Amino acid sequence: MKNKANTLPLVAVVTPVYNGASYLAKAMQSVQSQTYPNIVHVILDNASTDDTADIIESFRGRQARVLACKNDELLPLRENWNKAFSLVPEEAVYAKLLCADDLMHPDYIARCVKLAEADPQVEIVLSDDVYCNMVYRANLPSDRNVLPGIDVARRILDRSVFWLPYQHFFVRIHDEDRGARFCGKFSLPDPYVVIRSALRGKFGYLHEPLVYTRTHAESQTSKMVRIKDASMLVAHLRLVKEFGRLCWNEPDYKRVIDLNVGRLARFVLRWGVSGQWEAAKVMSQQLASEGFQLTWGDYVRYAIGWPVYAIRKHSTRTAIGPHVDEHAFERAICDMVAGHHPANCKT
Repeated sequence: MKNKANTLPLVAVVTPVYNGASYLAKAMQSVQSQTYPNIVHVILDNASTDDTADIIESFRGRQARVLACKNDELLPLRENWNKAFSLVPEEAVYAKLLCADDLMHPDYIARCVKLAEADPQVEIVLSDDVYCNMVYRANLPSDRNVLPGIDVARRILDRSVFWLPYQHFFVRIHDEDRGARFCGKFSLPDPYVVIRSALRGKFGYLHEPLVYTRTHAESQTSKMVRIKDASMLVAHLRLVKEFGRLCWNEPDYKRVIDLNVGRLARFVLRWGVSGQWEAAKVMSQQLASEGFQLTWGDYVRYAIGWPVYAIRKHSTRTAIGPHVDEHAFERAICDMVAGHHPANCKT
């Protein structure tokens, strides 16, 4: 197995973690259960104060090598992710983000590598996801595993693809990405990495639920949704401003900008009507900071366009189902790996 591993491209699975003791062990186990033999698990402990460090140490000396580091002080998410990806070994060809509370099927890395190695223009691979115990599928052509990256980037930016498991990206690494540049300047860096990678070549997609996203009250996304964080919603508009002119000519770029500004303006209206004045005010300020100082006339125009937007959104809705809970996903992992290394199955 070791000799075979030396002939295969190295994959770095990268896990930034902060106080992840409740979930980290299962995430690390899903790395150790991979059928692909040439993996290094890069873990950056963001100054955790729980048992995270002990859990990391317990995985030393197993099938996949663990490369761990700990911050002396707590870093913001983007800076922490950039630092985590700066630890990826130079010889790594691919990088896979695995958040500390998520899981992946034991065949996931092998399937991603196979797809990417078959076509050197494939820059990124994603798959169906299990989210909220339901299978979520992107509305991409189900009869194709490889698509032009620019087509997918356009569909992400104009919101005709409403869902992708950005936080499970598997990407080809380029020298210019290493270090602090990997996640760019965005507060939500995973969509940035996905779109940047897609625009470099081709986009791979595996039409099977090969990853599992845990949802819980302490996740970063849950916290931002709970407090109606305007910056999370405005992040998509910033991505359009960053990449839009690489996807469209100027008139079409402005159309997509207007589409995204209209969506945010409708949040202002919705929150205002429901009495959530502070959230509406912050969103309005965020829009202004991005260069969109909206007038009452603008809000009226976007309100009139609301039904058209709703119909369009409904027509491109995410395919959801069937139900797959965490235990069922873990059981499938154990069934898969039992013949390879049964000691990894402890459920």
